[in-house]
Amino acid sequence: MIPYLARRRMAVIRAPAIRSARSAGNGNRSPGRRAVTRSTVKPRTRARRPRQTVSTSGSSGMRSSRALAPGTIGEPRGRLPSRRRMPYGRAMHTVPFGFREVGRADKRALVGDVFAGVATRYDLMNDLMSAGLHRAWRRDLMLRMTQRDARRTLDLAGGTGDMAFRIRRRFAGAAVVVADASAEMLEVGRRRALDRGLVHEPDWICADAAALPFADRSFSQVVCAFGLRNFAELGRSLREVRRVLRPGGRFLALEF
Repeated sequence: MIPYLARRRMAVIRAPAIRSARSAGNGNRSPGRRAVTRSTVKPRTRARRPRQTVSTSGSSGMRSSRALAPGTIGEPRGRLPSRRRMPYGRAMHTVPFGFREVGRADKRALVGDVFAGVATRYDLMNDLMSAGLHRAWRRDLMLRMTQRDARRTLDLAGGTGDMAFRIRRRFAGAAVVVADASAEMLEVGRRRALDRGLVHEPDWICADAAALPFADRSFSQVVCAFGLRNFAELGRSLREVRRVLRPGGRFLALEF
């Protein structure tokens, strides 16, 4: 039961009004008179909202504001229900993979299985997923690079070496290192390098982006083309990117 507070009449006393002295007609001036006016104000047309007590113990039997129906006092009409939060354990130990949530270790294995099966058809897969636009995006990314930044580049999740070959072709003398967690993708990249007559470069390193085997400040530029979505630990991977970049270095990423 919600308590009701009766409305009260409130009296307002205005400030005293002082009338100035005026002439009485016989040459004398009569003194001014002091007048006090009293007036009352009608009760407010809308009563104050009654005070509502909420029990925190759960055993007093008093009604909580959460139990009120929409539209009653304490719950504005039209308020949307509170959004449920993901349980702590699930939020901390699962990551998205496609349209479902999986464990971090499971995602590494699942991503590895996917790329092991599509390594030789990876470019075709990107053509289908982006309607061929990924090639134009790569060309646009190349236009954003400079000779100074590209002099020592890490191609992260570079697998088949597409970005590494573009960088070496445009910037003469650029040293490029390709790092990928999929050995099958790296093998495809090595074969393509040999077909282009590249025996010693680029370097091919099988490594997880969350634990890069490079010293601090090793690269002037880090490039990642369509690899962020496959990282099992995105935050940790980005911190690794920052660690291996030199001061003033650049991180360029493509994703869709």
